[in-house]
Amino acid sequence: MINKKIGIIGCGNMGSTLATSLIKKKLFPKQNVFICDKDKKKIAQLKKELKVKSICPSSELVKEADIIILAVKPKDFDVVLHKIANKVGTKKLVISVAAGISTSHIEYFLGHAAVIRVMPNLAVVVETGMAALCKGRFAKKQHLSLTEKIFRSSGKTVVVPEPLMNAVTAVSGSGPAYIFEVMADMIKAAMKAGLSRDVSEELVKQTVFGSAKMVIAGKDAPSVLRDRVTSPGGTTAAALKHMKKHHFAAVLIEAIQKAKRRAKELGR
Repeated sequence: MINKKIGIIGCGNMGSTLATSLIKKKLFPKQNVFICDKDKKKIAQLKKELKVKSICPSSELVKEADIIILAVKPKDFDVVLHKIANKVGTKKLVISVAAGISTSHIEYFLGHAAVIRVMPNLAVVVETGMAALCKGRFAKKQHLSLTEKIFRSSGKTVVVPEPLMNAVTAVSGSGPAYIFEVMADMIKAAMKAGLSRDVSEELVKQTVFGSAKMVIAGKDAPSVLRDRVTSPGGTTAAALKHMKKHHFAAVLIEAIQKAKRRAKELGR
């Protein structure tokens, strides 16, 4: 258990999920977890569910907490930074989970604060998330280690140089949506082939789950496992041939490149 006080500013999907994970994993004493959001209904619901304390406005939460997680939307980010700018100092750790907001931008408002930027993904909801971390100019190794410990409570972490964070956003940040899109299309295809919706959904969900588990559990690359499933002249080979003919891989690669470019456009 981490004997520090942690505050989460912004209790949308990511902020509330992180708060829930911290409490569920008993990473911090419950009385040391604080939340703040402009939506009073969200605060009331989380307080009831998690039995944590709300401290608002955000400037008051920052005074109390040793670690501050900024989980507000990018469009509201600078407003929050303005409010807490004179309250952070150099002894607190600031963790940002906002897409596109650079550590240097945060440091512009907060001075020599220790800043760690994190790009988590939606799977933190089921404790199988993927989070990439990079540290700001004034953050130390201990700040990075502490942040890794926090996010490992809801999945896995990697550390990357900040210039690669847009690529991370495009691959793992947006990645769940790509998988969901493929799953939705597979379900439609299964139903078109004559299966019921319930059976189609069950087949697709378990197939994707099992496939991912094989990749994670084994030492073989996805391409090796693909070849193991594919018999020459068989049904899988026919499907893969059609996908190759219509440039499935090229479409996916370009889609990720477009997401990366968009992340760069939105950044500051």
